[in-house]
Amino acid sequence: MIDYTKYHFSGEEGLLEKTNYPALSSHRLQHQEFTKRVEDFQRNLAAGKGGESIVIAEFMNNWLLGHIKQTDQKYSAHLNANGVS
Repeated sequence: MIDYTKYHFSGEEGLLEKTNYPALSSHRLQHQEFTKRVEDFQRNLAAGKGGESIVIAEFMNNWLLGHIKQTDQKYSAHLNANGVS
């Protein structure tokens, strides 16, 4: 999951950088925070720390609803205005 996350964020940020998205730095920071959190979950699970499944599920749900449905939607008009559909 971490490898795909980094791959996905890299592609998204590259497109936003190419089109000079004005909020790229804050958007990139959110991606970095997400990646760090997922890496923390992975380390905790590898260390045998239990009880994380509900926390992980809630975090992922909040990310999907908050970041993808709200934050990512903010750059949609910007990309369309720059010839990306």
